[in-house]
Amino acid sequence: MIKKLPYMGPLEKYEYRITENPIEEIWHLTDLATSEEIILEKSSSPVSKDVIRFITESIVQAEEFKSSAASCTEHTKPLQLYYCFHNLTKAILALENNSVSSGYHGLKKVEIPSSGDFLGVSAQLDEGVFWDLLLLERITPKKVLADNFRWVA
Repeated sequence: MIKKLPYMGPLEKYEYRITENPIEEIWHLTDLATSEEIILEKSSSPVSKDVIRFITESIVQAEEFKSSAASCTEHTKPLQLYYCFHNLTKAILALENNSVSSGYHGLKKVEIPSSGDFLGVSAQLDEGVFWDLLLLERITPKKVLADNFRWVA
């Protein structure tokens, strides 16, 4: 006898699309988001012209990194894809916060415990993409030293 049946439906509303190439369809829809009219239409609050320019440029850069990753070997492809998603993240953060992020990832020194316990790994943060992601999730990094920050949940 099943005591509790977990919910198996969608977690969010979504739009169902039939396509032969889902990845290309997603990038096509992302490319449509570079239009100033679409950004203003989809935004719940007014967005400044500087932020719109930053969003569109970040998406264009992400697309170029994706395209260049397609022709790279496994030696450089991960870096190209990292910058692709880094730029997409910057665009989303700019839209959500209606401000331009510093553009840097913000990670500084990573401390790996000598025991090899990866659950104890910590990184110092500066303001940047990771900082803004934490703030978006309502997690406030705490100051450890004058210019260094460490994420403390």
